[in-house]
Amino acid sequence: MLVQTPTQVVMLVLCVFAGWLLGLASTSGGRKWKSRFKALELEHRRYRTEAERAAQEKDAHIREIEADRDRRIAAIENEHRRNPATATGTVVPVRTPPGRDAGGSWRDWFGRARDNLSRIEGIDETLERKLNVLGIKSFRDIETLTDDDEAAVEDETQLARGTITRQDWRGQARALRAGVDEMDRRRV
Repeated sequence: MLVQTPTQVVMLVLCVFAGWLLGLASTSGGRKWKSRFKALELEHRRYRTEAERAAQEKDAHIREIEADRDRRIAAIENEHRRNPATATGTVVPVRTPPGRDAGGSWRDWFGRARDNLSRIEGIDETLERKLNVLGIKSFRDIETLTDDDEAAVEDETQLARGTITRQDWRGQARALRAGVDEMDRRRV
């Protein structure tokens, strides 16, 4: 026999009653939680469809803007091809030095292809920034300038005609690229 004394009977009854109360308190009420889960699932599904629709609308808008941009660029290029002297809003770019692409190389992104052009006599920081905008960022770029390029650079940077030749930018760039310092160059 499991229970032998009246105290043990009372304890057994109390344990059964406590277990029943604990089981009743811990019941999740399955219907309530299932309905909440279904409501949240519906809400999430609606949100997903709205987000997808908004993303599709944005993509369509971006495609329209890109198509408009391409049409405008084509119109400007056609106008420039027909009459380069009267093309409005276009700047005739300086010839890209040999060995470089017009968009710049990957080294330009990290600054490795740039030299300190202000080491050349006659180029200050402001003029260096203007040269960088024109695509001239290294001593090699200055070395490879032709006479026509020099004239175009002088026009764009508003320098007097012949300044680049007079100050011998090409020779200075060649010496700096070869590693000859200004002090050594003056002695030579």
